[in-house]
Amino acid sequence: MTFIFRLEPKNLAAEVWKEVVFKGSLWLRASNEAEARQKAADKSFLMGLRANRHLPLRSSPWIDMELTRCERDDNRQGIPEVGIVVADGRLLGNDEPAPWRWVSFSREQLDGPQELRLRAEFSERSKTMAHADRGSIYWRAEAHGARTYYFSPEAAEVVDDVLAKCGENLCVAPDLQKMLREGFQSAKW
Repeated sequence: MTFIFRLEPKNLAAEVWKEVVFKGSLWLRASNEAEARQKAADKSFLMGLRANRHLPLRSSPWIDMELTRCERDDNRQGIPEVGIVVADGRLLGNDEPAPWRWVSFSREQLDGPQELRLRAEFSERSKTMAHADRGSIYWRAEAHGARTYYFSPEAAEVVDDVLAKCGENLCVAPDLQKMLREGFQSAKW
């Protein structure tokens, strides 16, 4: 099981932060604090390698408890399973997450056979996945009466065959913070 962690520097004026490419607050998913710190350090290392073409010689400040705060942030939403999100909701670096899937049901199709089957299949199949990540689903009722769903790669995998019958709509990982501001909410099937 993963949790959302927020990491941020305690003192940006410290000498150790000068070699770090990204120094702001960030959010990511990890199973514990040590893993969260390591993921931030690894990403920072890779970004530094790309930007400066050299390897930093000292350990990463993201790992050091004296230099960095790291705490669970259960109130933050929209953090994907893979990657690191910065304060404005962007995915840090050039991670290439698997595409999300989306499907929209028109007003005439609402609560129709396809939508009901999609929801029922996801709910039923998820019950058999006690230890696996079921991913995230976000939905919104549209102004014109339609309903739109976005499935993370993990959630889409659960009902890939059903989604294929609803339509092949792929998209890059959406800006989840923007989606939440625009009225999308997490589906609880």
